[in-house]
Amino acid sequence: MPLYKIVDLSRVWVLFDVYESDISSARVGSTVSFSVQSMPGESFTGKISFVDPVIDPMTRVAKARVEVPNPGGKLKPEMFTSGVIKAAAVGKKESLIVPKSAVLWTGERSVVYVKKTSDRGISFLMQEVRLGPSAGDGYVIEEGLDPGTEIAVNGVFSIDAAAQLAGKPSMINPQGGAAMTGHQHGGSPPAASATPTEPKKSDGKAKAAIGKLFDLYFPLKDALVKGDLVNALKQTGELKKAFEKIDMGLFTGEAHDHWMNHSAAGMEALKKWPLGDVEQARTLFQTPFGSDGGSCKSIRALAKLSSCSIVPWPTTTPGLIG
Repeated sequence: MPLYKIVDLSRVWVLFDVYESDISSARVGSTVSFSVQSMPGESFTGKISFVDPVIDPMTRVAKARVEVPNPGGKLKPEMFTSGVIKAAAVGKKESLIVPKSAVLWTGERSVVYVKKTSDRGISFLMQEVRLGPSAGDGYVIEEGLDPGTEIAVNGVFSIDAAAQLAGKPSMINPQGGAAMTGHQHGGSPPAASATPTEPKKSDGKAKAAIGKLFDLYFPLKDALVKGDLVNALKQTGELKKAFEKIDMGLFTGEAHDHWMNHSAAGMEALKKWPLGDVEQARTLFQTPFGSDGGSCKSIRALAKLSSCSIVPWPTTTPGLIG
């Protein structure tokens, strides 16, 4: 019976957690560049030799194994690493990639702001795009932009807010015009008026009540963006309770009807939880708040809240040396 067993560390495995959004880039043979905290400034490279075919139901990640030569034994077992996958787009020789900071993501729709130059100066116009896979600090653009197009890469939230105030197409209101308008019944023609219709008003208590919904909305959104279904389920329960606690008496007149319609749609969607699949959860999540900002826009106009933009999630892939 052997007393000691010597492990050969001249070649090691590095195990990476790959999020669902990045799995398409994690292919056998892809090169991974990674670093470890104990050796800042030094990077290592290796190729993926195996990708777990099953996603962990709790963490929502799959394991990717990278085999790396380890001369001098610099890499130690149980070290934590952070890596970037270098992968070309499948079936494409060239891909258009934009920084993540340039994209406003609202679920099904993603928008960027394109630079326009005229005699009156420089302006930015909203442009819908279709995103491809995440690529490090950027997104692959599948549709909506041409190479050479200049876009805003910083300050896009401020640009979008200014577009909303000016009644121009924006993330929340892609058609432009007033953020909220009155509604008509039957075939009666609209009254002639040069004054925009005022948004539905509510008092301070109503605004505070709806504000609590958005305090719960953002953690739920963040959990779904990260693929954290466990935390998303927890946040959904809190959001459901917040919906139920809102006093309908806080809203009067048209605002009451408006809130009743949207709260009913939200509660109906929340009752369908829990779900076992994060993609189903993301799709269902769009119902109470709207992938195009529909209900979210309406509720926010009612309470005069700030923008509820959804931001893209980071793609740095954590790993563990084993």
